[in-house]
This record gives sequence, structure tokens and C-alpha cells, in this order.
Amino acid sequence: QYFGTVVENMTLKDPKFQTAVEVAAQNSLFHVIVDTDATAALLMRRLEENRLGRVTFLPLSQLRVDVNARYPQTNDVMPLLQA
Repeated sequence: QYFGTVVENMTLKDPKFQTAVEVAAQNSLFHVIVDTDATAALLMRRLEENRLGRVTFLPLSQLRVDVNARYPQTNDVMPLLQA
């Protein structure tokens, strides 16, 4: 399953953070989210066959999230994205 690019799958908490997110994430915003390695391989094959360029795929089945990540709880730190 194809889910789109990272930028298509995120929502900013406040539009004023858009430039900060774009500068920090750079080209990572255009990585493509898919469900599995198999989907990524299929899409990669199509890209190669048609010489359409390169894409970085992020298969959700391979991504790991650190559920114990701790963020500072101070007034000068705030999340830029909604979960």
C-alpha cells in the first residue's frame, strides 16, 4: 500500500513552523511511505523500468519508533507536529 510522501502525511500544529520543518527535514519530506519492503521493491522496479529517477522508500513494516523517547518539558520547547 502506498501512503504518499512524508509531507503529505503530516500536519503542523501551527503554520508558522512550516519553514523550520522544511529547513530541518530538507529532502526527507519527500521520502515515500509504503506498507512493506515488497511494495517498495515493486515501485522501485517500475521507477527503474521507466527511468523515472530515484526515491527513498520508508516501509512501515521496517520502521521502529522509540516509545520511551523523552522530550524536554520546559516552556522553551514545543512540538512542531501533531501525532
